Amino acid sequence: EAATAERERIVAVELKLRTVEAAKAARGSLIRMVMHDLRSPLLSVAKSVAIVQDLEPDARVDDKVVVECLRAMATCSQLM
Repeated sequence: EAATAERERIVAVELKLRTVEAAKAARGSLIRMVMHDLRSPLLSVAKSVAIVQDLEPDARVDDKVVVECLRAMATCSQLM
């Protein structure tokens, strides 16, 4: 009986270790996926901000470039 109990304990520990390893792998995969999904919209927002910053100080809000940049940032924010 002692040997059976020891085997059951070992099996339980091995199962727990596999579960923890699977959880770590799933967490890592989720983080990589989220980072990948956020990278493109963030780069688009950064580019749009750079374009707007390069505009003349007297640029109008209804200027075509400003409107396009704002539209791009709005689209990116919906993706995030």
